[in-house]
Amino acid sequence: MPKSWSFLFSIRKKKNGIYIRQSNDVWPMYPFETLAFIHSLESDFDDVQSKNRTTLDLASGAGAISLFMAEKFKKVFSTDINNKAINYASFNAILNNFEDKIVNIESDIFDNLQKQKFDYIVWNGPTGAFPDIENPYEYYPQYIYGGEDGTKFTKKFLDDVFSYTTKNFQIKFLDCSLGNNKECLTETYIKNKFSNLPIKVKIEFLNKSGKQTLASYEKIYLKYCIDEIPMNLKLDKKYIKAVGRWQENLKKRKLNYVYFSYISISPSDKFTIEHVYPKESSFMPKHNFIFEWHYASKKFIKNYLLKNKLIVPPHSRLNYKFLRKK
Repeated sequence: MPKSWSFLFSIRKKKNGIYIRQSNDVWPMYPFETLAFIHSLESDFDDVQSKNRTTLDLASGAGAISLFMAEKFKKVFSTDINNKAINYASFNAILNNFEDKIVNIESDIFDNLQKQKFDYIVWNGPTGAFPDIENPYEYYPQYIYGGEDGTKFTKKFLDDVFSYTTKNFQIKFLDCSLGNNKECLTETYIKNKFSNLPIKVKIEFLNKSGKQTLASYEKIYLKYCIDEIPMNLKLDKKYIKAVGRWQENLKKRKLNYVYFSYISISPSDKFTIEHVYPKESSFMPKHNFIFEWHYASKKFIKNYLLKNKLIVPPHSRLNYKFLRKK
């Protein structure tokens, strides 16, 4: 994979021993999300055919997915609502000599795309479930806030995506939504709204059971997002009240689980949903916090990538490339 740079934490953003987050921070890659998601894309298209096709990378962040796509597709449109992320992605495109192949656009999902059509659409947008509050970006970075149940922007994406697809389209996105004991809210939404469309929906769960209890995240969340590295930008009475309302609402709605999956959508003769479960879980609570790039050691990152065959080992620095399939 090409080089990709993004910085979330810096010694220049530290105050009283605590890293300060900003609303327009750009989410960095970390092993259990960005690289694993990119790796999952490799089997989705034929290299020869893809070279004549156009792809769209929504919520591109620093542009890691766009760089991967630029090696496969004729043209890549890369969008993000965050102007800072667009600057990062543009720099990364230049760094990898893809500035003529990747078009970086500041856009709130599809808003500035002028009804273009794409063969392949990939989305790794904000799906974090957090308390709803007025002016949320005073409390959360843009890259993570997905509303009360994590589906605020997923629903917006799904509502519009079919207006931007070609006839033989492919859609793929990483879903991290809440749900009940039976299914996640995103699957429920797809069934309720799109069951009349001739599409095939494939849900590839990242955990053996498909879900994890919401309670299993609480201890780790408190440690890494409040005690050591605050997720929200400020803690005040307004936010504390919002947390109380949020917990009550989740309890009433019986949203006790978190689901992680890759969801793919493609044309079909009729509406179908396929569930695929892995032999091993790869997106447990510890993967969300403890093993992110900004917590993990260089040794851990290197060993993880080598173990999962995501890289060719470099000589002496963290500059990794994806293995080419022979």
